[in-house]
Amino acid sequence: METKYVNYLLSVRKISQDISENTCKWISIVPLNKKWNNDEVYKYFEITEEEIKIIESSI
Repeated sequence: METKYVNYLLSVRKISQDISENTCKWISIVPLNKKWNNDEVYKYFEITEEEIKIIESSI
């Protein structure tokens, strides 16, 4: 899933170039029967406008 939300969660956990199971620990599973965009992910996880601003400014 290539969305800012997923990239943001990875960036919070990732301290090196390596990606491990622990790095992906915070990424929730969504139904994968469709291609998600940023707005859909924000709505699905009920991300607030304030949180969206943080994510958007970080990624």
